[in-house]
Amino acid sequence: MAKRIIMLGLVCLVLGLTCCVLFAGDEPTKSSDNPKVVVGTFDSRAVATAHFGKFINDGGLEKLYSEHNKAKAAGDTKRAEELAAKGSALQKQLHMRMFGNAPIDDILEEIKKDIPRVAQAAGVDIIVGKWDIVYQKPLTKVVDITNQLVNLFEPDEETLEKIKSVLEHPPVPREELEKMDHSH
Repeated sequence: MAKRIIMLGLVCLVLGLTCCVLFAGDEPTKSSDNPKVVVGTFDSRAVATAHFGKFINDGGLEKLYSEHNKAKAAGDTKRAEELAAKGSALQKQLHMRMFGNAPIDDILEEIKKDIPRVAQAAGVDIIVGKWDIVYQKPLTKVVDITNQLVNLFEPDEETLEKIKSVLEHPPVPREELEKMDHSH
């Protein structure tokens, strides 16, 4: 919760600074060909899907299953239950992120050293999740950098197909996702 509040504070700070830049100084330009600020946006669902694909490809899911099976075989019921709960929580989190627009702060933390390079290559001044924009001035140029962030996770073809499928639909409201069975 604290990370969410900090991230929300940072987004507000960035948007506030953006407003200062947009409203300060010169008379606003009438053409969006000469924006004062270029904002990079991304679809968090695609980034979450790419991250999970890397987790699978790196053996993370296999390791979790293996540890669970070893604990069961050893009669360590407590450990087996802990691992089962971890798997269920992971599944729920994945659904909330892939099908909804739940925060991906921890994922962005993993790639934070690469984000400035992505921003520079895309020519953007600020990067925000596309679901976080509540208003943009007509002179603001917005560039979708979803693919550049996805590529940081080196997705395979199967993951790219999943991403494509996820992006074909709007995010499911959180309330609906909360009601769903996340056991498969």
